[in-house]
Amino acid sequence: LHGKFTTNEGFCFDGKVPGLEKPMFDEMVIWEHGPSKVRGVGLPDLFHRLQPSARMLITIRDAVDVFYSAYNHFGEFGNTAKSPEHFHAFARDLTRIWAEAGCTVANFRTCLPPELVQGGSWLSRAMYSEHLPLWLDSFGCSQIHLFDVSVDPYEEVQRLYDFMGTPNNRAAFNVTQAAYRAQEETKQYSTRNNALNKNSYGPLLDATRVQLEDFYLPYNKKLCDMMAVHECLRVPLFERYCHVVDNK
Repeated sequence: LHGKFTTNEGFCFDGKVPGLEKPMFDEMVIWEHGPSKVRGVGLPDLFHRLQPSARMLITIRDAVDVFYSAYNHFGEFGNTAKSPEHFHAFARDLTRIWAEAGCTVANFRTCLPPELVQGGSWLSRAMYSEHLPLWLDSFGCSQIHLFDVSVDPYEEVQRLYDFMGTPNNRAAFNVTQAAYRAQEETKQYSTRNNALNKNSYGPLLDATRVQLEDFYLPYNKKLCDMMAVHECLRVPLFERYCHVVDNK
């Protein structure tokens, strides 16, 4: 998730046995509607009331890559072909309108023009400083684990086993071997910096990355302030964000 979200228990709203089925809600729908309220109760608080002992696994990824990936996988622009150049113009216009209108993760669906709402969803997914406090307020660090897909797979899987308090007996090593093989097999022909994704679109323009990193900078600065309070947020990706913030 880059904001993808799951729990250690299934949700049983169709009569099936919890724990035996996958969660009944789409992870991205849960993540993006965190600011929503159900009869006055915030969605994270509602989840906590339903499953107070649940532990949350939230996958994170570089914000710019999250936005670009969503554009390429889900974007439909009529007769206009998707391309790094088209994305540059799309991102430029979307971020300008977002800033001028004062949009937030809570109001972008009414703040943005209808034709840009889907793009606003992609743009806001990795605004971690806006999403994470909602879940931390209800569950706390002891029940939330951030899985950083930007670093070595073995180390992250090992951290996950540690979080769950489960001896891995080399399982962390075994389950990550396929990831390393995929990296090696795609290294020579991949056009992108994440070899584990489908090789289906061209690399982001350098100018677009600079533009979007500047846009996300205030959110990342806020995230750095949160890390001083919440130990579970001290993961490599966020630490790299803070290094950039400190050098601006």
